[in-house]
Amino acid sequence: MISDLPEWCKCGNISYSCSSCNPKYDRQVEKLLDKGRQIQEDYKFIDEGHRCKYCDQGVLTKPSRKTYKCSVCLNSSHKEKDPTYVFPRFDWDSLQDGLEDCMSFLPMPREILKFRRERWNKIPPLRQQEILDEVANIIDEWKFYNELSPWDQYNQNRRQLLLGKVQLSEWYLEFYENWFIFLAKRPGFCKVPKKILYQGRWITE
Repeated sequence: MISDLPEWCKCGNISYSCSSCNPKYDRQVEKLLDKGRQIQEDYKFIDEGHRCKYCDQGVLTKPSRKTYKCSVCLNSSHKEKDPTYVFPRFDWDSLQDGLEDCMSFLPMPREILKFRRERWNKIPPLRQQEILDEVANIIDEWKFYNELSPWDQYNQNRRQLLLGKVQLSEWYLEFYENWFIFLAKRPGFCKVPKKILYQGRWITE
């Protein structure tokens, strides 16, 4: 136990921390302090302008991290990468007299169910309703524009007209455009989730 006691220098200080006997100690302390300050900065959440890529809620993020988590839906998003899920575009050209709108989606039902299961159903019901209420303000005009062309082909005036009526981001409207056009034709599709047997286990669609 005696050997564990610190060594004292001739100045009366602990030998390894004495600035007179060990002049590099001050610089070492300064480096440690700088590192501590950097760690504190890294743990600060700030507003970098990012929004959740599931529910479009504004979030605070850490500058040092590439991902962030939403406090509303608890899903994680990447700052630089967009989700890989793509909802099929409604085939307006296939419509005929007496043909239901939903028929245009029948070739890809698995993609529709997958999108609902892995994107939309991960949003809390209350936030879902808030989003649908916002979309209801523009859906009539939006369907008209969508029949002519997808979002990435809209001119600036059309985009600003739609964005000015909702509290949703442009990225969100573009990514979820086909989904919201589909829900305008099948509104009950997102309100009655069902349990299905998927890859050997029961899950909510």
